[in-house]
Amino acid sequence: MMTDSNITCPRCAAEIPLSEAVSHRLRDQLKADFEKQREQLNEALATREKKLNDEQVALALRQKDLAAELARQLDAERRKLTADAARQAEEKLGTHLKDLQAQLGEQQSKLKEAQEIELNLRKQQRELENAKNNLELEVARKLDSERKKIADDARQQAVEAERLRLADKDNVIKGLQEQIGALQQRAEQGSMQLQGETLELELEKNLRLAFPYDEIVEVKTGQRGADVTQHVRTNTGFRCGTILWEAKRAKNWSADWPEKLKADQRE
Repeated sequence: MMTDSNITCPRCAAEIPLSEAVSHRLRDQLKADFEKQREQLNEALATREKKLNDEQVALALRQKDLAAELARQLDAERRKLTADAARQAEEKLGTHLKDLQAQLGEQQSKLKEAQEIELNLRKQQRELENAKNNLELEVARKLDSERKKIADDARQQAVEAERLRLADKDNVIKGLQEQIGALQQRAEQGSMQLQGETLELELEKNLRLAFPYDEIVEVKTGQRGADVTQHVRTNTGFRCGTILWEAKRAKNWSADWPEKLKADQRE
């Protein structure tokens, strides 16, 4: 009996964790048990066949001896007895012959019984082989089902983990955007260029703290492009995307800013 991760021993009812090593040992143990039972059946069949052969040889010899003895006795009795004595002797020999025929019938009955036993042993051997094949097939199917379930669970866990990671990143980005808004309001007190540089430096700092695995690239003053470029990387260092950050500290919105950001993306 097998569960999602265990298999119950049919002999001691112990719960055994299912693994590739356990399934390998299980197949080896099953194979050894069936091989041992098959060898025992083969030995029993061989012993039975030898006994039957010996009995058949003994029966043939007995029949030959009985026939020879009967012929000898008849011939001797005919020569020494008169007609009446010969008749009596024949009657006596007839009784003896019936006894011999009864013995022969008994031997034949035993032979028939032995043959039926042999047929039953061969039938048991075939049934044992079929049971072995069916059990191995069932174990293989259950192992395949367990492997598929484990793989499906692992994929589902990976998808869920990635979804949560992206959700966390979205929340962090939202928080940073709110911080940027607050910094933009405080920066309106100073010079526009200095305020912008301060805002960009603060943005870079917060991005590096929030996303230690990502590459945060500063765009120098006077260079074309967004204020900050964020190359998104996985935990293993694989680059999977890019985010362009444009930080503005102004009281009024400019319709040119979205077009500039789109142009930066194309570059």
